[in-house]
Amino acid sequence: MNFKSFILEGNSMSPTLIHDDIIIVKKKKRLSVGDIVVYKIDNKFIAHRVFDIDPKEGIITKADGLRVPDNMGMKRIKNDQIEGVVIAGIRGGKWFVPSSSKSFSLKIKIPIQRLLFFLKQNIFFQKMKPLLKPLYVRFYSIIQIKR
Repeated sequence: MNFKSFILEGNSMSPTLIHDDIIIVKKKKRLSVGDIVVYKIDNKFIAHRVFDIDPKEGIITKADGLRVPDNMGMKRIKNDQIEGVVIAGIRGGKWFVPSSSKSFSLKIKIPIQRLLFFLKQNIFFQKMKPLLKPLYVRFYSIIQIKR
């Protein structure tokens, strides 16, 4: 499956997405204006909304918390920079679907719920992993004594 998860830093997409939200991203062939995409630029991942699409030139994005598009007058974001579209998130231990994500439809709701259950378990483990200290266990052999 082409799913990835990210933990957000910052509030540029507030109120839709906020700092420390965990987002689930799925690779998508066709983007739509209004989709929230994660893309990589200068070795950083950014989650912003698609503002304009040119199939040959790429996309322009815009943060929900800002009034102007991100890359006006600059290079557009190319398809090979795009990691995928945000399909769901976790905030405060509860799942949510970004309300303005037009790519999410009822047709895929049930499979997504199954996937989210699986990812929730995996993401919880990955988030807790740095907090867990190594556990060393010493094994002793047990000898059965006959009487």
